[in-house]
Amino acid sequence: MPEIEPIEVSAELRDEILRGCADSRTSFTIKVTGECMVPNLNPGETVRLAPSAVRPPRLGDIVLIRQSKGLRLHRLIWRPLFAKSGSRWRTMADRAITWDPGAALDDLIAAVVAVEGERPRRVSPRRLKALRLLAGALFSRVRRAIVRRVSE
Repeated sequence: MPEIEPIEVSAELRDEILRGCADSRTSFTIKVTGECMVPNLNPGETVRLAPSAVRPPRLGDIVLIRQSKGLRLHRLIWRPLFAKSGSRWRTMADRAITWDPGAALDDLIAAVVAVEGERPRRVSPRRLKALRLLAGALFSRVRRAIVRRVSE
């Protein structure tokens, strides 16, 4: 694959470009910039993504999701059992203590299928990690509710 020189673009244009990549039904790569998924994804690594139309996201996958603060690579920790309108999907960074706001299925752009580099590798066991994150976030919410009730 030829090397393309990076250019700076607005958040809106970047979102549109990535949506176009996802709609093309072919995998694409992006470079990781944040640290919220360390050690599974490190800043500077390149990840290969499969569009949601080609490979539907599964519980525990690291997905590229559109949020109000921009695009994020976060782990899918909750998916609705039935695809009702208004159903919300939940993601969470591996290093976070609470989950992200709910998202619509259309906001899930693609799933990470490989980490590229000197030694291509797969991401960590996804379902177990998703369950651990969900349990931790639930415990955090219950603990806050108890502390709030005790302090009243």
